[in-house]
Amino acid sequence: MAPCSLTGKTLIQQRIPDLLSTDHHTTSGSTHKLGFASTLGYWSRFERDARQHFLSVNWNSTILDYAPDDHDDNSCHVKNEQLFCGDEHSVVARFGQNVGHVMTSVIRACKGADIRFGDFKSAVPQSGFTKVPDIAIMDSKARLLFVAKQKRLGCMTLKEAYRKRPATLGKISIARYMYLTQSKYGFLTTYEQAIFLKQDKHPTRKGRWVLWHSPVILHDTQSRGVPGPSGRGQDLSNPALYRQRVSLRECFLYFIDLACGEKTAMNTMKLNTWVVGQDFKFDQHDYVSDESPSSSSEEDSSKPYSAQRGDISTSRASTHKQAQELASMADLESLASRLTLGDKPQLHSELPWQRGGDVMVHFSDSQQRWYYKDSRGIRVYVDLYKEERSDGPSRAYFIQGGYRYRVRRDRGKQRAK
Repeated sequence: MAPCSLTGKTLIQQRIPDLLSTDHHTTSGSTHKLGFASTLGYWSRFERDARQHFLSVNWNSTILDYAPDDHDDNSCHVKNEQLFCGDEHSVVARFGQNVGHVMTSVIRACKGADIRFGDFKSAVPQSGFTKVPDIAIMDSKARLLFVAKQKRLGCMTLKEAYRKRPATLGKISIARYMYLTQSKYGFLTTYEQAIFLKQDKHPTRKGRWVLWHSPVILHDTQSRGVPGPSGRGQDLSNPALYRQRVSLRECFLYFIDLACGEKTAMNTMKLNTWVVGQDFKFDQHDYVSDESPSSSSEEDSSKPYSAQRGDISTSRASTHKQAQELASMADLESLASRLTLGDKPQLHSELPWQRGGDVMVHFSDSQQRWYYKDSRGIRVYVDLYKEERSDGPSRAYFIQGGYRYRVRRDRGKQRAK
């Protein structure tokens, strides 16, 4: 049989190969005496948006590679991994071949974008920046799009590090590199696992910035459709449907597109308030999310308990029209956050009320902000607003995921915007 022709679309959907290793390898990662000090954000929609971007590409039939047929495919074939990897240098090299090399070919052939992966030394020098990130993605003039750190975290996987987000992101220095190079986007990878990052303005707190992080993406994830026959009967806007169904290359396809649209971020925070010494105690409650009401039980833990109990059947519908309505509500909420306080109540009246009981909110004297506790006991900070009513007393509420949530205020506090 003839070798199998591989187009860009096929290459993007594939998993990347497993590394070969021995019992002898680096057991401790090279970390820094740093800690992350600002706000972290959960980029829950990342995989869903990556899949939507993949589906939007007008793929061509250009042949970019060939795979051996079953008769010729064997462990010694050059398409299969042959080298042992024991430390970061060899892992960076294999990542460059299996991700950077392939992605560069696909981006150039299928999207017509003159983008290349490479090492940081080949990029236009960054003024005043003396560090050397492991991986760089550049445009045709070698201008930096975003940077990356490749780390062998010793015995710790990214999934384990993920549970220690502030310490990990600080010690591995990716947050600092993004700040100093003014890169809006960056990523952290161990080859087997990756986290995609974005620094952006805090959605509600003026002068504060958020480091958004994706779920952990596994190297051996192959592109798959969402559960069910062609997704029928599913709410395709639900981010949880795409967990571990979007390949690493598929994620990079989307991530590169984002960086091409807006590559820089002029973080207005001082460096010593973004990344600090390792003894700094991170506030675990200083955490935001882009989660929407369409999230499933995997995502529900950070939602108010009343919303988890309530009837949210409208968000489970699978029609295109309702998906557009959800997007419109998200746009409306985003717009609302930028209006003056005097303008907000009128605009908020267009948002639906979340069904279920009132959400108990508490006031933090240290943060001078309201919060509720999710099902894990973690504080979720919110801004309260007040709706004046002609048929009764005013009603306090907050907004999340395009819905208004009625609240009961603890401690007799009566503050609302």
